[in-house]
Amino acid sequence: MTPRIPGIADLQPTDAPEGVTAWLGWAGELPVTIVVEEPATEDEIDAAFIAGVLAEANEWIVRAGDAVEEFYQGEAGTPTGWSPEATFWAGQEWSIRFAECPLPEVGDLGVAVLFSGETLDSVEDLSAEDAEDLHEH
Repeated sequence: MTPRIPGIADLQPTDAPEGVTAWLGWAGELPVTIVVEEPATEDEIDAAFIAGVLAEANEWIVRAGDAVEEFYQGEAGTPTGWSPEATFWAGQEWSIRFAECPLPEVGDLGVAVLFSGETLDSVEDLSAEDAEDLHEH
């Protein structure tokens, strides 16, 4: 069953590894992925929380971009142009991944900013050997 989340258009199932269910949709121009990993269930998707974050997506993207600039100690301009993508897991765990961050330290896989609810948890260089696999969240 595809979850119904206000603010996400055309939410469709997408390929995922065994034990993972995922959907991809759009909030305006922002790609949004919803991920449920066993033992979590679709009932644990917090649609109201996701809708609230997406209603303020630009503010969250700027906040995440500021965290990336602080992490790398550099300035890279407007983060809305860094090809942001949002991923939400069951509960209130989520991330913003920048696929095209212009900072020279950011590798080909980009950089992700991880959140628990409204709390920024960490900045993850996705090109680093020890980077957390975001699908094993």
